[in-house]
Amino acid sequence: MLRQRIHPPFDIEIENRRHRPLIVLAVMIGSFLGGLDVTVVGTAMPTVVADLGGLHFYSWVFSAYMLAMAVCMPLFGRFSDLFGKKRMFFWAAALFLLGSGLSGLSGAMWQLVVFRTIQGIGAGGGGIVSMAIIASLYSPQHRARAMGYISSVWGISSVVGPILGSLIVSQLGWRWVFYVNLPFGLLSMLLLASVFREQRHIERRQIDYRGAFSLTAAILVLLIAFTQIGKGESILAWNVVIMIIIFLLMMTFFFRTERSIRDPLLPLQLFRQRVFTLANICGFLSGFAIFGVTAFLPLFVQAIKGGTPMDAGFAIMGTSLGWSSASIGSGQIVHRFGEKRIILFGILIMGGGLVLASQLTAESSMFMIECVALAVGIGMGIQTPVLLTAVQNSVGPSDIGVATSTHMLGRTIGGAIGVSMMGAALMNSVQLHIRVLEAAGVLKNLPPLLRSKLGNPQELLGVQLGKYIHGNELNIILEAFSSSLQNIFLTGLVTVAISLILWIAFPSVFPHHEHYRSSSLES
Repeated sequence: MLRQRIHPPFDIEIENRRHRPLIVLAVMIGSFLGGLDVTVVGTAMPTVVADLGGLHFYSWVFSAYMLAMAVCMPLFGRFSDLFGKKRMFFWAAALFLLGSGLSGLSGAMWQLVVFRTIQGIGAGGGGIVSMAIIASLYSPQHRARAMGYISSVWGISSVVGPILGSLIVSQLGWRWVFYVNLPFGLLSMLLLASVFREQRHIERRQIDYRGAFSLTAAILVLLIAFTQIGKGESILAWNVVIMIIIFLLMMTFFFRTERSIRDPLLPLQLFRQRVFTLANICGFLSGFAIFGVTAFLPLFVQAIKGGTPMDAGFAIMGTSLGWSSASIGSGQIVHRFGEKRIILFGILIMGGGLVLASQLTAESSMFMIECVALAVGIGMGIQTPVLLTAVQNSVGPSDIGVATSTHMLGRTIGGAIGVSMMGAALMNSVQLHIRVLEAAGVLKNLPPLLRSKLGNPQELLGVQLGKYIHGNELNIILEAFSSSLQNIFLTGLVTVAISLILWIAFPSVFPHHEHYRSSSLES
């Protein structure tokens, strides 16, 4: 295997203290653009389809971006430790801007899917490296505060995205949804180039090509498998089973490779650190819970409450606002109360929101629904920066990037699996309710259109049921849907309960890695 001249562990120069606000601003701009493109494109897509056609590629415009973000996370995380964070940030930003420019030039929908994939690679890599840069600027005792600001950026972008997208499409055209990234992305790169300094020690290291290939393939097939499950495929469907088998084979090959290679992509000994392992599992579980809520609470508002898409958007906005504000607040107070207490506080608030969600009915007020969204968002926001910094603080300087990417990837996969599994559970629950009601003679003549959509409750709930069913039968159907969605939220509550059990195993005081000197960079 070839050996490359690359740049492993390095220290941050003292000069970065003076420029720290500008460095933070630069990476926040980059993170904001990456998060923005998760949501902003949604408002442009109807116009894009009208212009380019290719409706069958519609969902892949979103899926390709999200899959690319997830797949590239471990690669950029590890390479930032080896090649240097600044260099990898520039690579990620360049790919994001290239993908943005090409997306705006797309002449067909399939081209947009390809270019969004490039854009997603840049967004995922940039997000990971941004957090690694921030971690390197602050001592472990003060790192959570900075991570709180970075975490809040994703929540803010999810609120701003749909509004900004609508304005851009109506005033400038859909292509400017992508072009607008170019000046701000270049500003982020210029800022970082001018003020961020790295002092690196050059040595020869081995690049783990086999590990990179096997882990990338494993993540990709796993996410595609659960995407299919979320669209109504059975977990026992032959294509899903094959993908899960491929995932297991790739992961087996990956672990064998990591144990035998000198410089692994993911050093497995990191999982011997109790805080590292527990914090990553909690991140996975919190992603499972919150993405389930954000996927199905709007469905509840529109189908059960009869609200408009705008009502659904306002309802779920509380999650983003709660996440953003709580992330900032959590980072400010963690040094006073300790990581373990803050994590408990976040778990309990998120759990309270899911308990409230499990009680929602057709008679529930919009205020109660907004309280659910706000509580779940606040609970997630409280946990996010603390769990991430706990992972970062448990490793040495040379593993900051891989620790960051491991945590973020776990949360992303948790969200993907959560949405898929909850969607499958919703489908089964709705079908069971309908069969029981028909067997009891309560539902006698279910219209053929509705019966054909029983295999996909999300599609069924999008139908205006009042046009096809009236009176008492409509109320019975809505009650069946309401009960099924309540069960979905209870599933999220179970994951929060598991987090609470894991919380007990956390040490009372989180250790900071011995290689760090707490006085190296003041807050």
